[in-house]
Amino acid sequence: VLIVFINHYLACVWYWISQATPSDLPSWSQEFLAKKGIDDLGMSYLTSLHWSLTQFTPASMEVYPQNFQERFFNVVVIIMALVIFSSFVSSITSAMTHIRNINAKRVKRDSEIRRYFQENSISHGLASRVWRFVRYSNAMYGRKLRAEELPFLQQLPKKLQDDLKVE
Repeated sequence: VLIVFINHYLACVWYWISQATPSDLPSWSQEFLAKKGIDDLGMSYLTSLHWSLTQFTPASMEVYPQNFQERFFNVVVIIMALVIFSSFVSSITSAMTHIRNINAKRVKRDSEIRRYFQENSISHGLASRVWRFVRYSNAMYGRKLRAEELPFLQQLPKKLQDDLKVE
């Protein structure tokens, strides 16, 4: 949503620069709108918005700067777009890495529990009870258990710990 607002304001400034250009200098609106007989404000805005959006994406457009002021603004917008787009991609990458790490910890913990059950010949019934508790505790605390926390045997209720020791 922020990028849409940024592009709206950039489009408005882009159009304003073309309108503020002295009539003896070429401007993008003269070159790409007036020469084609387009004087509709809606079409002017959409063309400006289209130009603005292409500065943030690899898309192309036939509108380009026609004078120094437009060229300068275009360069500033491209640099700004590079920073904003890079930050956006970085935040998505960071979030994905965080999610991947959370899942890796859960998978590791579950693997260790399964290995313990297998190596110690824990019955299916008791293993199911332990799994139910592990899943219930995850839901109850609203977070995933972390591998760095106490070993899972110490997290279980005393009764389950005793049952595991007996079997």
